[in-house]
Amino acid sequence: MNNSEIQEFLAETVITKPMQAYSECVKRLTRNTNDTEARGRISEIEGFFLSEPFSALTHANGTQVIEAIHAMLSKQGVNISALLDGKEHKNVQ
Repeated sequence: MNNSEIQEFLAETVITKPMQAYSECVKRLTRNTNDTEARGRISEIEGFFLSEPFSALTHANGTQVIEAIHAMLSKQGVNISALLDGKEHKNVQ
């Protein structure tokens, strides 16, 4: 693997896959706001984005990554804060 391939692999593994898992959990919560497994997974993923290993591997600001995810969800009409509080019932495509 060359350096570019390694960077692409890291981005896929460390950023893209957790973001996809986060999105899936949000979809699950829109269908069932009582899905405690999805809530727990969202919390785990956010914790990972805020961790030192994430920062060391990506040199990204985890808070900004979470804010970007929330902004993307907001554009889809999902208020993640309300959803996590059990008050959001928007159907995500």
